[in-house]
Amino acid sequence: MTYQPELATDYYGQNIKGWLFSEKFDGIRAYWTGTELLTRTGKHIDCPNWVTAGLPRFPIEGELWAGRAQFQKVLSALRSGQDGDWSDIKLMAFDAPQAGVAFADRVKTLEALSFVNIVKQIAVSGKREMKRLVREIIANGGEGGVLRNPASLHVAGKSDDYARVKPVLCAEATVLGHVGTTTGKTSLLCEYNGESFRLHTSQAKQISAGASVTFSYYGLTDAGKPRQPQFVAVRDYE
Repeated sequence: MTYQPELATDYYGQNIKGWLFSEKFDGIRAYWTGTELLTRTGKHIDCPNWVTAGLPRFPIEGELWAGRAQFQKVLSALRSGQDGDWSDIKLMAFDAPQAGVAFADRVKTLEALSFVNIVKQIAVSGKREMKRLVREIIANGGEGGVLRNPASLHVAGKSDDYARVKPVLCAEATVLGHVGTTTGKTSLLCEYNGESFRLHTSQAKQISAGASVTFSYYGLTDAGKPRQPQFVAVRDYE
C-alpha cells in the first residue's frame, strides 16, 4: 500500500479547546514503514542504521530533525546519503498511523515506546494558551506549532483537524520557467495555488522548469499570490 500522508492546513481561528499542541519542527518529514524509512513521497532515505535502530515493526510518522534552525543540515544529509553528516539528526515521532484509530490513541501507542524520540503533545485550553506556547517556541529559535484534534482519524491529504501555527508559512511551488530582473539577474517563475509569481534565488539558472521548490511567505495577497516569497530549497530529496 502506498503511503499517503496527512497534511496540515493553516490555523484559521477554529475552536481548539482540548486539542493537542506540539512544536513544529523545521526538519524533513519521514515515514517509517516498519522496515524502511521513506520521504513523504515514498523515496527511500539512505541513512545510517543507527538512525532507525530500535524503531518498532509498525508504521511511525515523524520529522528528521537536528535542532532548531538546522534545516539545511538535515537537507544536506539526505542529499549525501550515508556519506553525509548525520550527527545530531534524529527521527522525532509524532504519529503512528492506523486506520480507524483516533489521534489521541495513536499518541498513546507512541508513548509506550520508551526508546523512540516522541514529540511532546500538550492539551490546550484554547487560543490564548496556544498563542503563549507559540510565542515561547519562536522566542527560543523555533518555527511554530502544530495542533491536532485528538478525536480525528488519519486521512490522506489536507485535514482541518490538523493545523499549523507559525508567523512565516512554507509551501511548495512548481517552477514554470525563468524570467529576467531589472538588475540583469535571473529569477524563477513559479506556480502556487493556481497563481504564478516570481521567486528570487542565486540558484535560479541551475533549477529546471518542472522542478518543485519550497518557499516561505507571509500569507497571500488579495489576488491569491504569496506575499514576500523567499526561496528555501529545491525539493529533490523526496
